[in-house]
Amino acid sequence: MRFAILEDDPAQLEVLMGWLKEAGHDVHGFGLARELMRVASRESFDLFLVDWGLPDLSGEQVLRWLRVERSNDTPAIFITARDAEEDIANAFSAGADDYVVKPPRRIELISRIEAVLRRSQPRTTNQTLVVG
Repeated sequence: MRFAILEDDPAQLEVLMGWLKEAGHDVHGFGLARELMRVASRESFDLFLVDWGLPDLSGEQVLRWLRVERSNDTPAIFITARDAEEDIANAFSAGADDYVVKPPRRIELISRIEAVLRRSQPRTTNQTLVVG
């Protein structure tokens, strides 16, 4: 799957990208919100991992832009140090599918990603439809 990570801390970005590449994903990292927005305007991703505190815009603003301006319902998970209940509620109101407080734990993060992707994909059945 193709993931976009929006994280302004280069060390944290490197760790997250490494974990997800090891898990077999195609991962693209962005340090600035506007950079991700430019690319997301013309390319598609299967999942967004978004930090809250960024130098140019907040992760919440980026997610609202994706959901409202772009009508993009691609799953998104916040990964942020912000752990106040109000922040978590605001992230979900902005359209987040999950919320992880830093520092993330590798196995938990990958499990949460798998769960979000599982819920976002249409269910398929093994039933055969016979016509006529």
